[in-house]
Amino acid sequence: MKTDDAEPWNQADKGKQLEYIGELRKNDPSKALSLLNTIIVEVDASSTDNLESDMDNARARLLRASILADLRSLDAASLDADFALDVFKRTENSGQIARAMNIQATVQLYSANFEKALTLFTEARRYADESGNDEIRSLVINNVGAAYHNAGNYNAALGYFQESLAIAEACNDRKAMAFGHNVSGAALSRLGRTDEAEEHFRKSFALYESLDDKSGLMRAYSDFAVMQNQRGDYAESMKYHRMSLQLSLELGLTYSQAVNYGNIAVLYYNHKDYTSSIEYLKKALAIHESNNDILGITSCFSNIAILNVELAEYDDALEYALKGMDTAKRSGFKELLALNYRTLSSIYQNQQRYDVALEHIEKSKEVYREVQGEHAVTGLYLQEGIILALLGKNNDAVHVFRKGLANAIDNKQHDLQWNAQLLLAESLLHLDTEDAGSEVRTLYDEITGHFDTSNTIGHTEYEKAADIAAALNKYEEAYTYMKSALAKHNDISAGYHTKQILTLKIERELAAKEKERLMVENERELAQRDAEIYRLRNVELEEKKRVIESQNEELLMKQEQLNTLNSKLRQSLIDLGELTASRKARTVYMIFLFILFVLSEVVVEPVVDFITASVLWGMVLRFGAVLLFRPIEVYVENRMVQRRRSNILSVVSE
Repeated sequence: MKTDDAEPWNQADKGKQLEYIGELRKNDPSKALSLLNTIIVEVDASSTDNLESDMDNARARLLRASILADLRSLDAASLDADFALDVFKRTENSGQIARAMNIQATVQLYSANFEKALTLFTEARRYADESGNDEIRSLVINNVGAAYHNAGNYNAALGYFQESLAIAEACNDRKAMAFGHNVSGAALSRLGRTDEAEEHFRKSFALYESLDDKSGLMRAYSDFAVMQNQRGDYAESMKYHRMSLQLSLELGLTYSQAVNYGNIAVLYYNHKDYTSSIEYLKKALAIHESNNDILGITSCFSNIAILNVELAEYDDALEYALKGMDTAKRSGFKELLALNYRTLSSIYQNQQRYDVALEHIEKSKEVYREVQGEHAVTGLYLQEGIILALLGKNNDAVHVFRKGLANAIDNKQHDLQWNAQLLLAESLLHLDTEDAGSEVRTLYDEITGHFDTSNTIGHTEYEKAADIAAALNKYEEAYTYMKSALAKHNDISAGYHTKQILTLKIERELAAKEKERLMVENERELAQRDAEIYRLRNVELEEKKRVIESQNEELLMKQEQLNTLNSKLRQSLIDLGELTASRKARTVYMIFLFILFVLSEVVVEPVVDFITASVLWGMVLRFGAVLLFRPIEVYVENRMVQRRRSNILSVVSE
């Protein structure tokens, strides 16, 4: 599937758009979320207050709630799921109601509200069964199992996972089948059934790869890596943790990044590289704090405290343990609360504050019994017995070790069983009674039988077995166990450098992958920046072009106005010139007439009087002279007007 194929997005059908986004979220949840936001804004803006419009809005918001829950934006996810549920209840659509309640329950599960989550999942299952839709039924039943899994009840979880998987296989829902195989593998691995678990994981890998579902592969790789760590195959575990981490970085799923960092920290813990383990836990803690994930924060605090105990940094251990206790109480997650009580008991034990340590052991046992049952407290019995032995209360220690042994046998906790036998035998030696000696011999035979069939015995256990053998006068066996203890110790010393080399190799590979990822991101950012610069330049050019065209239009309009005004001005100047010339000509003419009149009176009239004494002829002669000079006046006037017009036109032209 090409996630950048936008054709389905351009369709008007909201159903096809949501289907496209549902596929897109597998490999690009951020883009899917962005597209959903666009749809919801459009639907809100064009809302016609009818059921069809509300249904479009509800379906889009429900899908957004699912993505937001994966991104751990739980408050926003809850609001969208509530909106969708309200709309779906109005339609009485059982399938959609089940989907909405499933998201609500998932939000509660991620918030560590397990009881509320289980209640909602159970109700969602009722609606899913009513709908008769196998896809929805498989999804909800799977999530019921997830609630039990997170609460530590792996047997119950496995039952729901298997039921969900059967439904998915019956309707050939490959996505649900992939998820079902993954979670079944996770539950089986927690129950120690690792061979069966691996079969499920391999099937899950194949299905997710065929579906091109990166987010599914990320989860499956992570769970498989945890199992490989449990098996002691640290190289394989690191390989799959690294693959899962790489996918979580590509998808931008910060919660999954934190989970992978935490799992890598556990791997380093098993390598006894406590410093590197703390480093990765702090990376996980930073992400959990950024996401305000109380459950993740509490788990990190608790684990960092445990690691500081291993490093004998008891002040730091106590600081983190107390922080973990505070967040555990706020989260309401009792399993983490019990773990923090146990961590504090270990810190107080190492500080030789034995009474306080015993108080916290009792509190831890009480809480563990509430959430997981008696099998969860076997290790606490053994820790309590060790403290009592350190206080010299050997009879009390023996009594507690016996309770721990019985608990381990009842719950088939084989590793804890032989450990309890070893501690019990060691404590019985201090009682120095005949019955105690007989019991020690019986325990010793059982312990050595375990030594012959197990390859997980440490040098400390061999040293204890050697002490018991020596006390029973079995010096050859004691010598053999001491040699084994020394060999184990040497193996640890020699293996430390090998593990360091492996660690450095893994770190180098991770650093190379991270560098490659950063380079790709950097190239993508540069390309986006160049594209944005190009776009902005084009926008600026278009804007400047538009401004220039607008200015040109304004200039043309002003030019036309100016030409009109120039024409009017030119005509006005010509009229003014003509008027001025005419007035000047008349003035000259009047002066000429005046002069003529004077001359007629002074010169002409005596001549006329001399020629004729008639008055009548004198007047005719005078007016005849005037009429004679009128053409002269017109000629002078026209010449002056033409000269004035020529001067004006030459000025205008210039």
